[in-house]
Amino acid sequence: MKVRGFTSAVALAGLLIGGVATPATASARALDVKLYSPRAESIVHGPTTIRFTAPGDEVAEVVLTSGDGTVLGRDTEAPWAIDFDFTGYRGDVWYQARDSDGNRSPRYRADYTVDDDGPTITLENPFVAPGVHRISAEFGDRSAMAKVEWWIDGALRGTGVGVDYDFGPVARVVPVEIRAWDNHGNQTVRTFDVRADNTVPVVKKVTPDYKQLVRGTSVTSTVTVTDPAGFSRVNLNGAVVAGKVDGPTATFTGRFPVGKDGYYTLRWNVVDSVLNRTTFPRTFVVDNTRPKITKVTAPANGAKVGPVVTTSMTATDLNGIREVQVWVNGKLTNSDARAPYVMNVNTSRHGSSFKVAFYAVDKAGNAVSTSVRTWKR
Repeated sequence: MKVRGFTSAVALAGLLIGGVATPATASARALDVKLYSPRAESIVHGPTTIRFTAPGDEVAEVVLTSGDGTVLGRDTEAPWAIDFDFTGYRGDVWYQARDSDGNRSPRYRADYTVDDDGPTITLENPFVAPGVHRISAEFGDRSAMAKVEWWIDGALRGTGVGVDYDFGPVARVVPVEIRAWDNHGNQTVRTFDVRADNTVPVVKKVTPDYKQLVRGTSVTSTVTVTDPAGFSRVNLNGAVVAGKVDGPTATFTGRFPVGKDGYYTLRWNVVDSVLNRTTFPRTFVVDNTRPKITKVTAPANGAKVGPVVTTSMTATDLNGIREVQVWVNGKLTNSDARAPYVMNVNTSRHGSSFKVAFYAVDKAGNAVSTSVRTWKR
């Protein structure tokens, strides 16, 4: 009569298989033993009965060991079965048959995956809109999932990967507990704070600045926004700039074409992950018109000059002049940002003959220059 009890993985210290395996003889080959169940490479959990088949009547013992030879269990009569508790065990198992003369079969390895762990639980979004909303989670486990329970506001509200629940009409923090089991009975319990959120995204910065002068055939705009719930989509003047982006702070960039000079208004539209929305307009000015230089007081082309030359300029622009400049031999030497524009040009460092040009730059960055004149010393 067989008496079977489970050997624990934590009670194996000192249990080593005795003797040394003899060379394989015809008798030893007849002892060949095969694993029947659970099949190799399957998932096991806790107390498990490992069953074997062995041919003929010569087998006296089947031994189960760890990789280092520690005995995990043995059986001395058919049907061959060894009970072992895999709880906490993380190694492979080996099995071998022996006859009454001490001959042993080859030693075989069985790779099992031990599943002592409950499922992993990841809440898809800890933010919901007030009112009835579906909340979902992702689950992972070595084995198959068996059951999920959703406990919200202290009561069981549903099962499965998600549940619909009325979070009420106002913003609040809602306690959500998810309990999950795999088909081995391993359990995981995780608690989350889910926020019923009715707050729109907050715009922190937009470029261009209000009534900023810009130039070109298109304008680049950025918006920096904050929202703890993250963002589901972002549009600029109706064009999609971004899809799902996690919060709480993000900067988005978009471009759009512009035409003739004048005032333009762009509109950023930002929607958070629970569909709260904010729209932010920004007005700016397009200026692609160059300024005008109306007068230059300076030596004429071909003039002979001294070591210092005093020059003056007059320039106009609809949106204002940023500065005027003097360039000598292609390099900026003088600038003045305040009218009347008077600049003393040091000519002593430029040789006996050099080229001079006068520039005006408006506040949008448009520039105009005079024709180049040559001065001599």
